[in-house]
Amino acid sequence: MMRRTLLAGITALPLVVSCSPDVPQVSGEFGDPPTIEAPSTTPDEAAHEVAIDGDGPKIDEGSLIAVQLLTHPVAESGELEDPIASSFEQDSETLLTHSEFTELFPEDDGPDGLRVGSRVVNVLPAGETDGRGGDGTSNSALISVMDIVDAYPSDAEVSGTPDEDLALDNGVDLSDPSSPAPQDGAQPPEQTRALPLVKGDGPEIPEQGQLVVQFRGLTWEDGTVFDTTWQGGQPPIALPLGQDAMIDAWDTALPGHTVGSRLLLLVPPEEGYGPEGNPDVGISPNESLIYVIDILGVH
Repeated sequence: MMRRTLLAGITALPLVVSCSPDVPQVSGEFGDPPTIEAPSTTPDEAAHEVAIDGDGPKIDEGSLIAVQLLTHPVAESGELEDPIASSFEQDSETLLTHSEFTELFPEDDGPDGLRVGSRVVNVLPAGETDGRGGDGTSNSALISVMDIVDAYPSDAEVSGTPDEDLALDNGVDLSDPSSPAPQDGAQPPEQTRALPLVKGDGPEIPEQGQLVVQFRGLTWEDGTVFDTTWQGGQPPIALPLGQDAMIDAWDTALPGHTVGSRLLLLVPPEEGYGPEGNPDVGISPNESLIYVIDILGVH
């Protein structure tokens, strides 16, 4: 996976963070694998502490949150067992919805007020973990360290003025930005094309990775919206690229474009849903598709 550059400033971290008595000491720089000092006994109370105060954007309830995460179960002796979740060593991020993020905190002591650039240490005693911490099965006490690398609010979108002429030249009317539509009489695409309506200046999209996007998908025949993230205060979504998780057109046409771009993706049936279509969302057999995609981040 490709790590996205942290845009927010980060408060300098002392070599060792002195935590409250209920939270173990943690050392290491933000973004580097932390070293956790094992407690003398297994924790019996929930606690959390902000080890680094970030000064990036504040996390809100509609955010998709990128974190680096290390979670250790704690034996009854207090010894740290092998981690059940670790993204630091892979130099990658875990992408969490706000509700998933909140589940990593003690009950009644959530993440309100946290900002990008923060490092948080959480302690959950046995019996209160409820499968939290990374593998969905652990009932041991857990100690987690999270570096909050980025957050994408529900209204996130790229900046810049879309190239309406480029869209018109390819059969799509963008005169109403909230409702793109195929032009009357325009011929459907014969091959997949990803056209930069706005060209971003961020890193290139790799062939594999987690892509954070806002998007709207429409049918070519009548412009019916069959899927969108731009509604209802929902967060942007993370899509796995290059893992056969989406239609072929996303995997073949998006790599090489840049973060911060708005793409017009035109998809013929053979790289969409083919002769079967997708009747569950209103896509007919052999239907060509239109996507408008904001590339917000890559991880």
